Amino acid sequence: MTGYLQSGWSKLLFSIFLISISIASASSGITQWNSVTEDTSDNFSVDIGIDESKEVEFSVSSDLPYEWTWSVNEEGIKESEGESSNLSFVFEDYGIYNVSVVGDRENETECVSWNVTVSLVIGEENDVRELEGLEDYAFRISKRPERIISMAPSCTEILFAVGAGDSVVGVTEYCDYPPEVEEKKEKGEIEVIGGYSTPSFEKIVDLEPDLITGAYGNPDDVIYRLIELGYPIYAQNPKNIDEIFTHIKITGAITKCTENTTSLLDDLKGAIEEIEERTELLEEEQRPRVFRPCPGFWTCGNETFMNDVIETAGGENIAAKYFLGWQALGIEEIIGENPQVILCPATEEGESLAYEQIMSEERLKVVDAVRNSRVYLINGDLICRPGPRVVNATGIVHECLYGLFNIPEEGSTEIKGAYFGVPFISLELGAEENLALRLDISEVEVSEIEKAPGNTIGKYVRIEVNESDSGNSENISEVVINIKYDEEEVEEEGMEENNIKVCFYNESEGKWNILKTYISTEDNIASTEFSCLNEGIYGLTSSGVFDTGSPGNPYPSIFGVHHGNITPSHNVYVTKMYTYLCAGTGGHSEEVAFYNSTTGEEIANGTWKGYAVGDYHYIEFEDAFVLHEGATYNFVIHTGSYPQVHHKNVLVVGDGTMTCTNFTDANGIVHYEWIPAIKIF
Repeated sequence: MTGYLQSGWSKLLFSIFLISISIASASSGITQWNSVTEDTSDNFSVDIGIDESKEVEFSVSSDLPYEWTWSVNEEGIKESEGESSNLSFVFEDYGIYNVSVVGDRENETECVSWNVTVSLVIGEENDVRELEGLEDYAFRISKRPERIISMAPSCTEILFAVGAGDSVVGVTEYCDYPPEVEEKKEKGEIEVIGGYSTPSFEKIVDLEPDLITGAYGNPDDVIYRLIELGYPIYAQNPKNIDEIFTHIKITGAITKCTENTTSLLDDLKGAIEEIEERTELLEEEQRPRVFRPCPGFWTCGNETFMNDVIETAGGENIAAKYFLGWQALGIEEIIGENPQVILCPATEEGESLAYEQIMSEERLKVVDAVRNSRVYLINGDLICRPGPRVVNATGIVHECLYGLFNIPEEGSTEIKGAYFGVPFISLELGAEENLALRLDISEVEVSEIEKAPGNTIGKYVRIEVNESDSGNSENISEVVINIKYDEEEVEEEGMEENNIKVCFYNESEGKWNILKTYISTEDNIASTEFSCLNEGIYGLTSSGVFDTGSPGNPYPSIFGVHHGNITPSHNVYVTKMYTYLCAGTGGHSEEVAFYNSTTGEEIANGTWKGYAVGDYHYIEFEDAFVLHEGATYNFVIHTGSYPQVHHKNVLVVGDGTMTCTNFTDANGIVHYEWIPAIKIF
């Protein structure tokens, strides 16, 4: 009996052993791995920077096949099958992540995971590194800040603009924008930590901040002490508008307000680009000279955001050549630079100590800006804070400078109409002395005014001078107006380029004038010149022509003096006369004059400039004039060499009628059927 029992127990134990082996062979452990630690660690950290990400490889392996499901923070990412699986994941934002993978097979489920801490590192982007001993300072942040202190008004404006205002627990007494800041102060939701340059270290520490933002002007000793205690400090000292935008972007990244920040920056950059599209057309010598004083004539030099505001708005900062950063500029230097615009920071009530000092300083009475009442007040909060409202400040400065051009006394300067949104016109101005001239050029619908003469071409513009805001415009000594035309439009209307004229509408007199015009067919530009700048409306017209055409037989021909009359069948706006010449000769006209046939009064005259000047077939009149439809005019034409001649007493053409009174040739012989072949236009 005992043997039998022993034998039975042996068989039972053997069976259990086989079953255990079978179970062991049917289950397998899962091995996990990551590319950061390059081992089986399931808890590790990675660093990312602004505009940087970190790609990490995760993998699992087993002796048995599974259906794998990968998740990051419980969000399904990937599925696969097999004895192994891997996931490549890019960490783009800081935070705490759980990466997990679940393996399923029959009735068996296995799960492994990794805890990953992703930290945003703020290093070289931080202007706190400008302080001695903090050149390598950096801080890491892996959790969204919930208790933020701002030690500067500009920092406060940025925090609220990006959408992090609800996390702000402390600000300075000068932080007053947006209005929500004052409301939160009154409700006790935000504490006041002191002044901009006098923040209370104790109050800051008592608020237990997890992020502190500061700016140039905060006391160094407070910053050093806070850093020693381990508080993360992000400081800002932007040198230009782009750096302000960078600080806004970084603040948005630190506070996890990226979406709001991206939208904000798109709007801000778009507004600046609109201003730059105008001011980038300005030559350096055209930019008005600008002085931006604080009390005591303290001002912004080169490498300051205010210097960039002035330049972006279209001006030249007079202090930029003297120093970097902020310093006082001497009275002698101010007088020597002779600023044409002065921009003074003021309170909302319009009080400005800088303005009072400028206007009360007797020695500055000679400065152009003071003499011509171009000393402007601008809200100090706008013009002094390197935050989102720098765009508003730039726009206001641009308004102060818009259309104001420095016209240097040497040479001439081209003012491009594209600056005013009118790209088809430009002006070239010269002056007897350096002056600031405020212009406005705007497009005009021809329907708004009395119809222009002839056939209008393209668009018309109004040129205005703001006399009260300009220097002595009588010092303008040279004006060239260039208007571009569309060659295809001219061809489609059946016009000739050489018949194009610049016309001018004098609004005070209520009448049009046809101007002496120069045509560049290569550049499709019609130009006219003045010795002064005339306000009014300018445009192009095809003025009509009186053309006798070429006779079938121009001979005999000789030079002499033609007397006769002309009656046009349409208005002809005249600036020049062309003489047809016999082949192989230098045929031309040397003098021409037109007279009122009733009164005998001379209307216009012109003199040949010689073979060496331009196209010698033309005579150009000093002043443009009109031969009116149906009116008769007497003419006297002195021809030279061998011009073509219509041998008729009366010539009728499509443009009107021309009659020969008499022609006395070079030999003194008088003829009555000699009409010169000419074109007047």
